Amino acid sequence: MTLRLNGSTSGYVEIDAPATAGSNTLVLPTGNGSNGQYLQTNGSGALSWATVTDTGARWTTTSSVSLSGQSSVSITGIPSTATQIIVTLNTVQMAGNFDWGIRAGTSSGLDSSNYDAMRGYNGGSLGGEQSSDRWFGYGTASTAFVFNGRLVIYKMTGNIWHGDGNLHYNGGGTGRISFGKVSLGGTLDRIGFVTLGSTFSTGNAYLSYMEP
Repeated sequence: MTLRLNGSTSGYVEIDAPATAGSNTLVLPTGNGSNGQYLQTNGSGALSWATVTDTGARWTTTSSVSLSGQSSVSITGIPSTATQIIVTLNTVQMAGNFDWGIRAGTSSGLDSSNYDAMRGYNGGSLGGEQSSDRWFGYGTASTAFVFNGRLVIYKMTGNIWHGDGNLHYNGGGTGRISFGKVSLGGTLDRIGFVTLGSTFSTGNAYLSYMEP
């Protein structure tokens, strides 16, 4: 059986049942729903308006923060559901010949002591050392060095996070590398950029985090 609805001036819309329709009743919802919604069933004949939701992994990118003139800057608001974080750095430069680094933190602040990481460099010669106070971190960073690069951080288990980083600076094609883990005392919710004895003269940073 076909139900035909005629247009007010011309044409029509038909609703047709399958040849072996069985005995089914579908109850339409009240109202028009919202733009982009669809009709869903509860399996018992009741239809309702529903909103499409993304069930796959999704990435969120934060706004860029300026490091200029600061000795410590944190990007906060990382949700507890995040499983991977990408930190991107652009034209980071020191105001004095001192070291700087990247740290993870919780609502209590940045962690400065629970890292098991290796840091080093390549380009002309190779070198490296172990670090317990940050992921990124080097010997004295000349004020002439301008860094660009990123750090990829992913959750291992509980509050343990692993990071792999690569930076390049304008000093003869030298690259800086860092990798290792941090064991936090709580849920990670921030990433910080710190100097040891000076301030940043230039630089911007932002991060993207993935939620399943």
